[in-house]
Amino acid sequence: MTRFSAHHADRTVVDLAREAICDAIADAGTTSGLVDQLVLANESDHLSRQVTLVSAVQSEVGLCERPAMRVEAGGASGATAFRTAAALLRSGDAEAVIVCGTEKTGRDMRAGLVSEIFALSADSDLEFPMGVTFPALYAMALQVHTGLYGTTMEQVASVAVKNLRNAAANEKAHRSADISVAEVLASAPVASPYRVLDCSVLSDGAAAVLLVTEQWMRANGAEQWMRANDARSDSGTEPRPLVCLVGSGAATAPARLGDRMVDGPAGVANFSAKSAAAKI
Repeated sequence: MTRFSAHHADRTVVDLAREAICDAIADAGTTSGLVDQLVLANESDHLSRQVTLVSAVQSEVGLCERPAMRVEAGGASGATAFRTAAALLRSGDAEAVIVCGTEKTGRDMRAGLVSEIFALSADSDLEFPMGVTFPALYAMALQVHTGLYGTTMEQVASVAVKNLRNAAANEKAHRSADISVAEVLASAPVASPYRVLDCSVLSDGAAAVLLVTEQWMRANGAEQWMRANDARSDSGTEPRPLVCLVGSGAATAPARLGDRMVDGPAGVANFSAKSAAAKI
């Protein structure tokens, strides 16, 4: 994982991906020669200023002449890339897949252009021409949620409080803070009822993880992993647990906010895609 910040002025989106991927492979105690495929998550060619990004990254990390793909699913791009890699392992098409998400958020571009690019993630035929912005869409959905379920803005603000405190455990996080619910509620308005501190920050950065099958682990990684854990124990550092993926699910709600109201306002606020994904 790279350090996340508002702007890596001297680094491209490829530079960030290279650092994250090489660090992940080294951290796993292996080499790129033992990696079968690359799955890359990236939301926007426009912000990255690099079309066919996966090929550019592949050439930088020693993964040429192997399958590679880019996955795009808006804010779920990283999670979708992870799930895609897991599916490749389950299918037997690969034994080791490196997953990387890398983003540049357009700090070197005009603010108005960046806002327009993000707005294009909404329906570009119907919603975007109406001047919709993502904060406004989320604000409308939250207004429905508060009306239906009695959700308070104090409860919403507690999410920001929790997230910023959790970030303190990651030295590479963009921003961490020990703030109060009152401070969130007192921050500047963005789109009612959201305030500035309710909103996520736009970050430049990249993160990567190596997913492997149990067979690959036994053949290539088990000994190195055990040696690394022994070394951590000897140094007084807590050993790293073996992480196993036991399942995953995914689903997609209608893209347009209005289409989610086919069965009434609850469709905007009931997280139907999350519920459907949990059943997969």
